[in-house]
Amino acid sequence: MKKRKEKIYLIRCSSSPKIGLGHFMRCLKIYNELKKKKEKAIMFIDKKIDFMNNFNFKFYEIYPRNKSFKDEKKDAEKFIALVRKKYRNYNFIIIKDDYRLKYNWEKTVKNKINSRMVTLTDFENLSHYSDTIINPKTKFYNVTRPIVKKISNKKTTYLLGPRYSMINKIVKNKRNKIFTVIINFGATKNVNLINNIINEIILKCRSIKFIFVLGPYYKIDFFKKKFGKKIHRIKFVTNQYNLQKIYSNSHLFIGAAGNSVYETTAQKLPGIFFEISKNQSTSFNSLEKMGQYFLLSKINLKKDKLFKIKELINNIKDNYNVISKELKRSLIQIDDKGVSRIANFLTTKNQIKITKEILINKKFKKSEYKIIKCKFLDINTYLEARNRKENIRQSFRNSSIDKIDHYLWWFKNDISSFKLNRGNETMLYFYHFPIKILKHFYYISGWFNSSNNSTIQDIIYGLNWQRKYINLKTKKISSWISFVKKDNILAQKYSAKLGWTKIQHKNKLYNSLKRQYKFGNTYVYTRK
Repeated sequence: MKKRKEKIYLIRCSSSPKIGLGHFMRCLKIYNELKKKKEKAIMFIDKKIDFMNNFNFKFYEIYPRNKSFKDEKKDAEKFIALVRKKYRNYNFIIIKDDYRLKYNWEKTVKNKINSRMVTLTDFENLSHYSDTIINPKTKFYNVTRPIVKKISNKKTTYLLGPRYSMINKIVKNKRNKIFTVIINFGATKNVNLINNIINEIILKCRSIKFIFVLGPYYKIDFFKKKFGKKIHRIKFVTNQYNLQKIYSNSHLFIGAAGNSVYETTAQKLPGIFFEISKNQSTSFNSLEKMGQYFLLSKINLKKDKLFKIKELINNIKDNYNVISKELKRSLIQIDDKGVSRIANFLTTKNQIKITKEILINKKFKKSEYKIIKCKFLDINTYLEARNRKENIRQSFRNSSIDKIDHYLWWFKNDISSFKLNRGNETMLYFYHFPIKILKHFYYISGWFNSSNNSTIQDIIYGLNWQRKYINLKTKKISSWISFVKKDNILAQKYSAKLGWTKIQHKNKLYNSLKRQYKFGNTYVYTRK
């Protein structure tokens, strides 16, 4: 009788000052979970750095001494040679978390050593030669379909969504009494960024406590020497691989939109997330399902833009109860069982059936219309609608609004905004705000489309509701004011039907408004 081959997990991952330690850390979590299950597992890394001495794991270096990665073909050859030299007569399960190693690497390794191939990734629409693909991004919540460009095996299994996020155990602690901000941009080395953040944000926010997480590629003595006594206002954390306890004590996270998105969300910690690299690209819709609302591009980390981040931090501090409440009642709840689910899947002989999760959402009844006052949770969808091309064309601004400017405006504006829903879809947003001109008070009103399905009937319904809902007399308002561009023929037609009156260019009100708002090529309408 033929002896059954022993099973072994070979984990190939990368790390460097450029890409950080994220790949290594999540592979280490899987390694440790497999060891708990008494499985045989080995990690294959480029080369060991001092930080890795904090962990107990068995490994081999692919590029010891002064050797380095050249291309995926040579890497596959080195990996196969090392495996054949060290291990014979095993059933191999390869777990790969390395963006340098793609379809050809997977195909070569899988066929040459007859293995089962598992790929950890944050990308979609790439080609793979894998039996299992794991992608924890929130955008794939409730998705079991293929998310690849080309796949060699039609039976490939997909473990998708935050259910498979690889985070440490959740810690339950009380927040610090002083508003605390933790900053963590991972292990990638960017000294200029840290210098700028310290100068432009931390040293200018005296009522806030800051915790700065530095990766192993940084030397804290450099910052102590540079900033001298000023540095005592900052608590630096170094060589720390489990931040859950610190997250549980903090009020706000600032950093890269990587694995920290899941770690902070699990701890109910609001964050300002930055898409630093391509694999961190996500959508505000995905984050909002987890209760996170602030997502910015890395261009906002330039030195001359950091004053806006400082202002946003203070706005979040002032509105913290509202923001944290939305996070606590988010539609998607993140737990710390992701690594365990992955390990169970990998080690179960009869593979666990992957079931489609149901997202329980609040649904509007299919009544014809529903008008809702805008709240904090509308912050991103409001901007998305405002930046639609057709709305930009009819706006005085004539350009899209940047996210950070919108976030700052949202917390400071005195505009009353509403959305008109037809069924489950928002058709348009409309708003009004008070102004004082020529010793009289007026309401300036406006609207913008938010759906390809919106109609003139939706617009008329919303604006008529606005007129009936707001009693001008009780608020001591003289009349409504609306601006319509001269090339917007549709708006001019329905304005007449809604009882608006166009005022002449010689009118004192018209000229006062023009001086204040500096508009051109525009008609001004009033309505009682």
